[in-house]
Amino acid sequence: MTTLEEAKAFLKKESPDGTNLYDHLGDVLLKIIVERPENLHETFENISTLVKQQRYLAPQQPPTADGDAQLSSIKKQAQAHQENWCNVALELLKLKSEDEAPSEPATGVADLLDEANMFEWAGLGFSKGETFRLSLALQRLAQTNGTVNMRFWGKILGRGADYYIAEGELSTAYEPEDLDAEEGATGANKLTYWAMKDNGMYQWVQLPPVRRDQILAARQLRRYVRGDLEAPVLGHPPFPGVEKNYLRAQIARISAGTVLCPAGYFEVNEEGDITPVEEPEIKATADLLDLGSWTHFTKEINARYGRMTPMPPLTNADGEEEPREGEEFAPPLRALSEDKPQSWRVDRQPGTLQPSVGEVAIVRSLVWPGAASIAVGKKFLNVYVVTESSSCPNHSSWLSSATAVW
Repeated sequence: MTTLEEAKAFLKKESPDGTNLYDHLGDVLLKIIVERPENLHETFENISTLVKQQRYLAPQQPPTADGDAQLSSIKKQAQAHQENWCNVALELLKLKSEDEAPSEPATGVADLLDEANMFEWAGLGFSKGETFRLSLALQRLAQTNGTVNMRFWGKILGRGADYYIAEGELSTAYEPEDLDAEEGATGANKLTYWAMKDNGMYQWVQLPPVRRDQILAARQLRRYVRGDLEAPVLGHPPFPGVEKNYLRAQIARISAGTVLCPAGYFEVNEEGDITPVEEPEIKATADLLDLGSWTHFTKEINARYGRMTPMPPLTNADGEEEPREGEEFAPPLRALSEDKPQSWRVDRQPGTLQPSVGEVAIVRSLVWPGAASIAVGKKFLNVYVVTESSSCPNHSSWLSSATAVW
């Protein structure tokens, strides 16, 4: 028969984590005697579990003067940030008087509140409050810069801060000084982009025009953004610029590959420009499930030269133009069915067995995860929401898939 000492020795046998049943039972009984809970027979297991959990909690350190001062400083910084955010948000929401209101209201600004409903069908979007404040910030930007055709381009997640991106056209077309280094309004610099940190300040910063050497270098880099537009871009090959240039180069690449429109909505005129069709045939959602019913709206970027348009002509000693090697460009409004296989995925929402009223077609890029084109009836839009990291073609993503609605 086992003696008392042998039983105690057995209960004191340590487990791999250094604990034993003898001490645990003692702690449980002590807790029961001190707290005297009701229904002890039913709550004994819960008390035992709670004692186990408390054993692994870090012991509380006695407060110190330095610790209290540091905590007080952190609380003051947090309070100041909250007050600053409230003041900025209130300024956005405040109704302008007749004297403060702009003489001409912003025109050509996309209705972000309406587009947000379509974003949600694609599993992308933001809270209703944030969407409303973003809409007000876009309108304020358009009024400040006299921008037309302003739209919300997307959101890029960074390490230190995220970026909201706006896209628009300035009243004056960009004219580059060096035609070899960068393009004008017929190429990658046709549209202007603004970045706004997700820090509650709602301040837009215009991104600089993009150069072709920046696009070529961005194709070979795979990295997160920091959330600092003036931060250096480390990596190999060396990037000719800072983060705002890198961000602008990646935006150009994404737009060239993922901005889509339903086939038949636009056409190419005699000058080679893309113009809307006067009376397009509205496609049913079932038709838009075919990749042949979608076309690229933005010109392709040549992989060798980093441009959407040909380089300035080369001339020989006799003054004759010489062709450049590898300067081929895909035709405008090319169909998605002509792209490489496994580049796109098409969904229909809601995914019911039978067609339903108001259903939307969603085309997602598998080359740039996070890029989505959404169409319903005669309306379509494009958006990009993803973590920023890029690599060569067929990269998995910018190190993350698209963010979900929260």
